[in-house]
Amino acid sequence: MKRILALLVVGFMVLGAKLAMADVRADALNVDPQYIDDVDLIWLYPNLVTQYKNMFDVRTNYLNSNTTWGGFIDGEHTGLGTVAAYAFRPYGYQGQLGWNNNEPGWFGTGFGWNGSWNNAGRWTAAPGTGHINVTNPENKLDLIWGDSMDKGNIGIHINYADAQPNGGDPNGITQNRNIANSAANSNQVTASDDARVLGVNVGLGLTDLGPFAAGNVHAGFSLGSLSYDDKGTNTGANTPVNEQSVKDNGIYSAMIGAIMKNNLDENSDVRAFADVYLDQNNQTEAFTHDATGNGLHNEAGDTDAEFTSKYNDIIADLGLGCNHKVLDGKATVGTGVGLWWANSDQKLGGTTQNGTATTTTYVPQNAGPSAFDEQTRDDMDWNWNAHVEAQVASWLTLRSGLTRPIIWRTTTVTTVNTYDPSGNGAVVSSVKTTNTRDAWFGGNFGTYSLGFGINWENWQLDADAQVGDVYQSIGNVSPGNGLLFDNGIGNNNGNTGTLFAAYNADIRFKF
Repeated sequence: MKRILALLVVGFMVLGAKLAMADVRADALNVDPQYIDDVDLIWLYPNLVTQYKNMFDVRTNYLNSNTTWGGFIDGEHTGLGTVAAYAFRPYGYQGQLGWNNNEPGWFGTGFGWNGSWNNAGRWTAAPGTGHINVTNPENKLDLIWGDSMDKGNIGIHINYADAQPNGGDPNGITQNRNIANSAANSNQVTASDDARVLGVNVGLGLTDLGPFAAGNVHAGFSLGSLSYDDKGTNTGANTPVNEQSVKDNGIYSAMIGAIMKNNLDENSDVRAFADVYLDQNNQTEAFTHDATGNGLHNEAGDTDAEFTSKYNDIIADLGLGCNHKVLDGKATVGTGVGLWWANSDQKLGGTTQNGTATTTTYVPQNAGPSAFDEQTRDDMDWNWNAHVEAQVASWLTLRSGLTRPIIWRTTTVTTVNTYDPSGNGAVVSSVKTTNTRDAWFGGNFGTYSLGFGINWENWQLDADAQVGDVYQSIGNVSPGNGLLFDNGIGNNNGNTGTLFAAYNADIRFKF
């Protein structure tokens, strides 16, 4: 009877997965990887790559073959230390819970609450034929090196991302091309774009740190650059010239953090962690229309406009958790509390000096898609989590977790200015609107998770379960239903007769 029940449990678990917020194992446990020992810690602490050596690592990214990413960690060549290389990692991904869960969290260099690099979309006026569309950079390569040293280890992570070319200019011209027609007085259009990110993160691990048995610290800096330009000219005389560009005035992220761990006894450990991020993304878009093509920009019909966006934020997290082994070490239960705080500020501005005007006119940005001249946002999220991981067979591990914000408050302050009608930029009056709300209320987000891990020789498969399908199967028990039989009952994913729906999985080979 016990064997039959075990087979039913295995058959029930090995068919499904759920939405991932970190790597699949951490997601199944519903925790930030810093609460547990997990391979995704290498994105924060590159020195820990020495603990996960000799592995081929594939992330299916929601079972999407077009966005699958991964790499390898090689520790076979001891003289070189441990070397890892990954390609196509989702931009801003560090394995943390907030990455894909709308919680306060770091989303990548140059990213803000707007969710992209395309700050031009926030500005009121659309110069010329529209704003230049800036595309988010794509991670091309991550290189990590780590090595052991006396009472610890050290590591360094180098990341490169870009979006060049992307064909995002408003005229639909393919970027980085020079197009000229052979006809007389024909238009010539030149377009170029360049968006890049280069980041470095250093990690250091030490043992015997006073009250802690071990600890890790990391510090990093990531620099972004942005330069788009689109220019249309004519080979004839006295013909208009239009030029539009977007350039950065400083895009960067600076980060620092630490995690400390201590053993309470042979079966229990406690850990505390903290991270701080400072981000900035300032951009300027310029548009000029030279009606006669003489380059002076001071004649009737000329246009000279400039739009600016200044964004910065500070993000911090603080966590405390413990893990305890039970059942002779075959299972681990854990719990923790975490505090996430994020504060951001964005200022928008615009100026014009058109035609024969000799003075600059300031353009309010409190209409159109922005509806503000300045906006600050403050998020504070304090949550609690609990998880369990149990090896039920030599080849099968089951996982489950629960997390829930106790307090999650979001406060948004929007400033709308009234300017002096003369256009000199003087603010006559301001209206500030403050909105505070509970960002997580009722059942608007899932809080419970299930998953499993299967080991077969050197292969490892981790997956998460769509919890709604689990409940559907429990509520509609059909002993004859499974891989070979169909009872005609549809579950949450719309598939008839399936016990679970696979949503995400990690596939690894250890060598």
